Amino acid sequence: YDGNLEFFLDMLPTDQFASGGFDPVQQSITERFIEVLREAETFARKKEPHRLTRDQCQVLMKYVVEDVPKSPNKFTNFMKHYNLFFERNRKNGALVQSVDIEWQIPEINVDDYLQQTESRLKALK
Repeated sequence: YDGNLEFFLDMLPTDQFASGGFDPVQQSITERFIEVLREAETFARKKEPHRLTRDQCQVLMKYVVEDVPKSPNKFTNFMKHYNLFFERNRKNGALVQSVDIEWQIPEINVDDYLQQTESRLKALK
């Protein structure tokens, strides 16, 4: 699958949104979202497929859509409606449900963008 990393970067909070504050749950979700984006950016720079686990995909969807199934099986069926099919693969030695994504490198500096967002989150704590 091809992935648009810039789409997910555009979903990160802006200064204006962050100044209104986050609740702790939203901060946790945003931090996990940033972790997945950092990993995706690493694979995009190396021009290698990113083995995105079902859990990581669920983090992305939860951040963007919010109302996604919590159960792994229900989430897998939910993603089939978007033509995204998970397969059993190995990642870091563990057998996981995953999908390989080839991320498109955005024109912006991803690391700088993510660091700015993390700084704003830390300021809110």
